[in-house]
Amino acid sequence: MDWADELATRVSGPQVVNDSKTPSGTVHVGSLRGPVILDTIARALRANGLETTYLYGVDDLDPMDAQALLTPDAIDREMGRPLAHVPDPAGDCHPSYARHFAGLFIDTFEKLGIRPDRYYWMSDIYPTGQMDRFIRTALDRAEVVREIYARVANVHHAEGWLPLSVICPTCGKVGTTLATDWDGETVAFACRPDYVTWAKGCGTTGRIAPFGGVAKLPWNLEWAAQWSLFGVTIEPCGKDLSTAGGSRDRSDAIAREVYEREPPLNVAYEFLNIGGKKMSTSKGRGAAAHTIAEVVPPEQLRFLFLRPRPSPSPRSRGTGPGLPGTSAGALVERSARRPGRSRRAPRSPGRRGRATRRARPRRLASVPLRGRSAATGRRRA
Repeated sequence: MDWADELATRVSGPQVVNDSKTPSGTVHVGSLRGPVILDTIARALRANGLETTYLYGVDDLDPMDAQALLTPDAIDREMGRPLAHVPDPAGDCHPSYARHFAGLFIDTFEKLGIRPDRYYWMSDIYPTGQMDRFIRTALDRAEVVREIYARVANVHHAEGWLPLSVICPTCGKVGTTLATDWDGETVAFACRPDYVTWAKGCGTTGRIAPFGGVAKLPWNLEWAAQWSLFGVTIEPCGKDLSTAGGSRDRSDAIAREVYEREPPLNVAYEFLNIGGKKMSTSKGRGAAAHTIAEVVPPEQLRFLFLRPRPSPSPRSRGTGPGLPGTSAGALVERSARRPGRSRRAPRSPGRRGRATRRARPRRLASVPLRGRSAATGRRRA
């Protein structure tokens, strides 16, 4: 029995598995590990007879903070604005920077057999008012939120700080605003030039009703609010978020103490490293997911992410213990050397690659066919 099959035996009732991504730039191949793991969990749950919904979200109201990915003339104007409001840098008809880069990433899912039941964009969710009740609760319990940050993460906010980021009505930036003085209907806000080091606010001050998409929750509260909004029961995340006092601990505490619900089951997983370092979307470190998906057969790419249990660290280009012969670089080179194979025409998900047959792995990560184990592809007895 594989790890995903084991997990499926430990839960009962309808399940909602969720994952999301902030599209701050070209999404690297390491970011595919989360969607592959969630897809495997969803398949295992369904194979165990559990009603399962797989959600994938894009956190596109997060602020633009990747200066290296902007042209020099756009830095002052765009840094700090919601990614959903930054123009498409390629000019290829996407409505925003976020839709461009998230679209490239999501387009790789089908090649790997990843088929979420629903995609959601936070820039679509906030304007509908679905997040208003969570904003109101967070503001009403701001003192509790400040205590959680201090107790769980040793992060101390000044008295009067509110867990809210207003989108400045003058310059449109969300990463430069400080909210204070909640009176039950409106907050005071200031778009400060010196609030963060990576963006400059315009100096606008005023009061605003923070509902209907004119403001957003900080990440830890937004994450916990998503769990309640969508009824999430399982949400894996990377080890950086799962460290003691990290984002997951903070959001778990916020879920319990602010939104009064139990957080979803976590399956923490390691990164796909390159050169011994974590790949980074905002820093441009790591090969693009859509590029790798074009040249590596899908069953081999899934194998890279699923051969170890979620906790071990798969490494790329022989930087240490991990998956010898199955790094991203090795898979690309192996695919390119095969005679008669186009670098842009990988095998269909239902076929097993020659290298996979030769290695005879215990856990085959090919896209499973109907009636096969979700994690391994082996047919059930």
